[in-house]
Amino acid sequence: MVEGGLGGGPPPEETKYSPDYEALFKERTEHEVERKRLVEAFTKDNFTEELPEIEIGSAQEVELYVDSVLGEALDAKYGKEGESYRAYHERRHSQLVEESLLECIDAGEKVCPELVLGMSREDFEALSPVEQEKKLVVQRAYAKALAWGHDFVQEADVDPETGKLVRYRGMEGDFDTPEGNEAKSAVALRKFLRSFKYLDGSGVFDDISDEQIWADVAATLPDFDFGPGGKGVYQPGLTAETSFAGVSLAMGDLRGAESRGFDWAAEGSDAEFREVNVWITEGIEKGFENLEYTNLKGKSEQELKDEAVVAALSWLKNASSFDRSQGERSAEFINDMVSDERAKELFARRFMKLDVVREGEVQEGGVSFYEPKIPDVARSLADVHEGGLAQMPEEFIPPGFEILRERFGDSGKESSSEELGSPFVEGVQSIYETNAALSDRRFDIIRGRVAFLKNMGKHDEAFNYIMGEMEFMDRMSEEELAEHMS
Repeated sequence: MVEGGLGGGPPPEETKYSPDYEALFKERTEHEVERKRLVEAFTKDNFTEELPEIEIGSAQEVELYVDSVLGEALDAKYGKEGESYRAYHERRHSQLVEESLLECIDAGEKVCPELVLGMSREDFEALSPVEQEKKLVVQRAYAKALAWGHDFVQEADVDPETGKLVRYRGMEGDFDTPEGNEAKSAVALRKFLRSFKYLDGSGVFDDISDEQIWADVAATLPDFDFGPGGKGVYQPGLTAETSFAGVSLAMGDLRGAESRGFDWAAEGSDAEFREVNVWITEGIEKGFENLEYTNLKGKSEQELKDEAVVAALSWLKNASSFDRSQGERSAEFINDMVSDERAKELFARRFMKLDVVREGEVQEGGVSFYEPKIPDVARSLADVHEGGLAQMPEEFIPPGFEILRERFGDSGKESSSEELGSPFVEGVQSIYETNAALSDRRFDIIRGRVAFLKNMGKHDEAFNYIMGEMEFMDRMSEEELAEHMS
């Protein structure tokens, strides 16, 4: 049972809107039958079973179900002990997306609450404080469900010729005739959300339309353009019309880990490599000589291991171009598609990763928000990398860092988002450039180590070494690797 979920952990802190959580905590066992039915229903693929209606006192109680129901069902479907293990699309990915999405929602509630709700400032101010909080609580619960539900269906087959995973991506059809994993995930998410009713019989998520659920999940769907001058990996469904939650979800899904720093990006990249290259995983577990894939038959164990090394090196080499392209896509979207300067800065700071420092509550038109302050740029970037950027060799410091230092200096200059505007975004691609530089460095070191081992005739050691790298565990530091290579 997930700590803090149904059946375990302390009740959440009470807010001025929420009901008596001590009483709710005692009553959770009454929902256990419904919870188990939800888990069972969400472990299936057709989602045709009528779900139980669950009466709750507050949208905050829905959050208790998200981890418990969707998390447990994800484990049953795609966890290591599940029906179809997915090394990347399992619980951890959803947790990281949730963390990124809630950062945006929580910051948005302070800076631009009406945008979070998709309302005008006038309509938001017309609400009572209790109504404002109630709507924001619902929106936060919806965001959490989005994070866990957007990738909930991961139908795929293994190509009988190559041994690679083929995902059935797509957002075609509608709620009645969904085609593609994203479309089916939207169907599952909608059924989950519509299960929750207040005590008066109204739906908790009545303010969230079916059209928004569909569009928010559709915003995550990736497309690929690798031609000359192409966009690389991008999200065509992420547009100026996408909701605040949808933007936070889509950018967190594709760029959330990358924008946190190299280690996060590398962990996710390595997990996806393992998920896609089923033949390598099976070769390690069952023996390469036992693989039945058409294109791999007739090859010796050593030939297949060498092909695995080449596949891993190719994947690692492409990681740097992915990071660079995601920096470009983030800047393009924030500059061109986000019109509100408060939201522009919020997304820039989360996904271009300069930490937000907010000082002093400001009253404007009766609405409270926090005036942003630009922190010491060098310190902020160094903090993101746990000190790594400030200590990096000069040749690894990307131009974006110098642009920031020149623009803002190191004095902690205060500036409002209106003063910053689009040029602010243009200068903060350094996190992605740094990731790319470190990816290149990692690739060069690994390639050198593999070449060194092969030249010594140690092919199996080269294979074991790079597979250990792609597991992203027990990895030597760069200094240790460099020392071994010398």
